[in-house]
Amino acid sequence: MIKLKNYSNLITTREINKCLNIINRRYLNLNIQITIYDNIEQTLNDKISIGENTFCKVKEGIVNGAQYFEWGWNIIRIFPFNHSNKNNIKLQIVYDILHEIRHAFQRKYAYKNYLADGKNYHEKGVEWSKLWIEKDAIKFQSKMFNRHRNKINNILDVLNDNWYTEYQIIESKI
Repeated sequence: MIKLKNYSNLITTREINKCLNIINRRYLNLNIQITIYDNIEQTLNDKISIGENTFCKVKEGIVNGAQYFEWGWNIIRIFPFNHSNKNNIKLQIVYDILHEIRHAFQRKYAYKNYLADGKNYHEKGVEWSKLWIEKDAIKFQSKMFNRHRNKINNILDVLNDNWYTEYQIIESKI
């Protein structure tokens, strides 16, 4: 079951749910929460409900990128305000969600590939994009976009198909 907390005005909860329904049911039964923020102030407001320790991880996620998967709590946090390119931001949000859902899937179904604590999957000296966990997540999100681009276009009311080339290129580099 996926629980969705959408604080964003950039994409509707209905649009997200429709896009998620495209993927395999195994992904929808991961028992995760997805939280999408419109701005940094919303993360600060969430600090009270999530606690100081967790908020430190959220701050690190905000500083380091547009999304992250919180291993211990099965929470995906999406920060679309961190994307420098705001064109097709709805597509980017769905793309980010798919990437992080794949990490949740990896944690459940490929756990033996992680170190014992399930948190430190980084190999020292290995660039982020070269890690198996990241290559797999990038391949998955690109594959889902390339396979379902017409459905995603319709759901998100994307009128042009220019974004497809960008995501197709990502997949081909893996």
